[in-house]
Amino acid sequence: MMYRFFSDRYGCIWFGNYIEALDSLLNLSPDIIRKYSSLSFSKEYALKRFKSQRFNQYIRKSFQSQAKKEFKNTQILNSIGIKTPKVYLYAVNYNPFCEYESMLLMQRVEHLGTMADLFKRGIEGYSRQVMLNNFMRDIRVFIDNGYYHKDAHFNNVLVTKDYQTIWIDNSIGIIKSDSDRERMVSKFIKRPFLTDIEKNSLRDII
Repeated sequence: MMYRFFSDRYGCIWFGNYIEALDSLLNLSPDIIRKYSSLSFSKEYALKRFKSQRFNQYIRKSFQSQAKKEFKNTQILNSIGIKTPKVYLYAVNYNPFCEYESMLLMQRVEHLGTMADLFKRGIEGYSRQVMLNNFMRDIRVFIDNGYYHKDAHFNNVLVTKDYQTIWIDNSIGIIKSDSDRERMVSKFIKRPFLTDIEKNSLRDII
């Protein structure tokens, strides 16, 4: 990989690490469009573009773009044993008239869906238990290492075919008080997917 300027169909002028796989991805229409980002997929990669929120972000983002934050957060999570899609590179847009601020190139992970998807499909029995064991193990790892996920919800946890849990949209913070720890867990408990016994097991972690 090498640092360089490159462009895309949207008129963005990117600066960052570059690999050939970006050539086709940069010119694909988004497969998923969200309020603050969009995602394009190839067979091996996922390209996440972060939308600009304010014009003055063009000064700030040179030092701390959303893509750079998520890139670093993902590396931290990997170092403590939390599974995430592999991250390859990030880049920043320097055209203030393009709607995107920065981008992140990641591994495309084969999965059954998010935890929310599987709950809605009625996952039960051994599969449910394995998935929840892996999920609760992750929560314990977050807390034991002093971190919490700022956007903690079941749609941000992918589930693989062997019911391993993969965390996405990784915005993390350092636990500074009991309320940080409780806030992360309570976001999951408030959802209507867990039984009372499962909720109590999650509470026991904190």
